[in-house]
Parts: sequence; structure tokens; C-alpha cells
Amino acid sequence: MTKDKVTIVAFIAIVVLWMIMFALAYTMLLPQGGPIVLHQNAQGEITSLGTTQNVIGFLFLFSVILLINIALMGVLYLRERLLSYFVAFATVWITFVGAVAIYTITTLN
Repeated sequence: MTKDKVTIVAFIAIVVLWMIMFALAYTMLLPQGGPIVLHQNAQGEITSLGTTQNVIGFLFLFSVILLINIALMGVLYLRERLLSYFVAFATVWITFVGAVAIYTITTLN
């Protein structure tokens, strides 16, 4: 797996996106002491409030999912490369969606 360029590029993309998510959450949300807006509807009304613990929980859960997918990517590479590539790029996509969610939460606050 470490010599395969496709999985290395996917792994680097995952790590970079996760670092961006963590940096956004750490610099923009954690210094706030009050409630954090988690969701806003199309009319501009706040529909969901939370605390920084909610965002930390989201990042922790997201990290566990990423670690499981990276482990699956390594295990599947030994058996079926195509499936490993699918898991690698699905993980990149999931990481991108999580980064968009964190970015949206930071822009709402």
C-alpha cells in the first residue's frame, strides 16, 4: 500500500482536509464561550444550537470513522486493489463533506 500512488494521494488528501477541519474548529469555535449555531434554515432562523462539546464530539467521531476507513483501505489493498481504491476515494469524499460541515458551522458563528 505504501508504494501505490493512488492510495498515497488519497491518504495525503484525507490528512490535509482533516487538518483544515481541525484548525477551523480550533481557531474559530473553541474560543467562543457561548452557544454555537449548528443549523440555520433558509429563512435565516436558527434551528439548532449547541456547545463546543458538540463540535469536539463531531471531530472525534469523524476521526474514528477515518481511522477505520484507513485501516480498511490497508487491509483491502492486500486482497483487492480496486475495492481499496474505492474505499480510499470514498473516504476522501466523506472527509470533504465533513470539512464543508465544519466550514458551514464556523461561518454561521
